[in-house]
Amino acid sequence: MEISRNFNKDKRGQFYMISAIALAAILIGIVSISNYIGKDSNPQIFDLEQELKIESRSVIDYGMYNALSDADFHTTLLNFTGNYANQATGKMDVYFLFGTPTNITVRGYQKEDISVIFEGSANTTITTESGVFIKTFNPGKSSTVLYIDGRSYDFELTIGRNIYFVLHEELNSNEYVVKW
Repeated sequence: MEISRNFNKDKRGQFYMISAIALAAILIGIVSISNYIGKDSNPQIFDLEQELKIESRSVIDYGMYNALSDADFHTTLLNFTGNYANQATGKMDVYFLFGTPTNITVRGYQKEDISVIFEGSANTTITTESGVFIKTFNPGKSSTVLYIDGRSYDFELTIGRNIYFVLHEELNSNEYVVKW
């Protein structure tokens, strides 16, 4: 008789052990899911910023090393910025400003219909529509401002070849902007 009573106590202990393991597994599953969801909320803008800094320096070095003419260098920069503008489609806004003090090109991509205005010796509207855009003109002076949706970004055009960029990303109700 005593053997059957001990046997029932052992079964009760097994039940609590299995319940504790099941509860732990459920908690670990919930924590894993919340960590997985949180991983995608990191902005890509900072990785792209580092990549563009390295790549744009390489493009400038390539142009200098190969003694490219202004026209050939402009074509190289059109290809370079075009690739990044197309890559950014649907992800973030990308604005490039490149060229010489007498021939500037503004190229990029924006997700929404916002105004992009270049202020040199005169104001030039680059675009007011979403999508990929490009415009080339003579800025008229070396100290310039690019207005994107009313926000100003100052640029100093130096003698020689220039390349600048502005990146804009909205993620989880946060806004990230990088200018270089």
